[in-house]
Amino acid sequence: MIKAMLFDMDGTLVQNEKLKALSVALAVQQLRGLPEPDPRGIEAYRDMVGGSREAVSRHIVDLLELEADLRPLMTEYGATETWEVLGTMRRAEKLAGHGIGFLEVGTSGGVWGLAEGYSLMIGGDPENFRRLEPIFQTLAPGEAQGYGHVGPAGPGTS
Repeated sequence: MIKAMLFDMDGTLVQNEKLKALSVALAVQQLRGLPEPDPRGIEAYRDMVGGSREAVSRHIVDLLELEADLRPLMTEYGATETWEVLGTMRRAEKLAGHGIGFLEVGTSGGVWGLAEGYSLMIGGDPENFRRLEPIFQTLAPGEAQGYGHVGPAGPGTS
């Protein structure tokens, strides 16, 4: 086990952890259709500060009993486990809080993609997609083909 002592002279690390905790509360709010961010999400994150994304997400899923809420979203988010859905939702919420749009772009086509055509599957906010669509048009293998907006953040990786 590695032990370390950290100095956070300007408070950057503390602020980052607070944003991560808030992203959990916002993701739970979105998931469950709550009127406000769920403060239990913040508390659940505090239990795991410094843990890996997987460990933190698994802890939150278990503690807040999110399995039943997340399981139906697994296919849509291209996830094999429920904690992965929560992780994607958290990243999108955290970045949105800074005015940063979050898009995921999965590709398909295998080794024949360049010769036969490949597909860019883009997941994220529709407005962010529209703003960046000229980039996807440029990258697409053909005119008006080979890319598409497939839904919210997450499905682009499926």
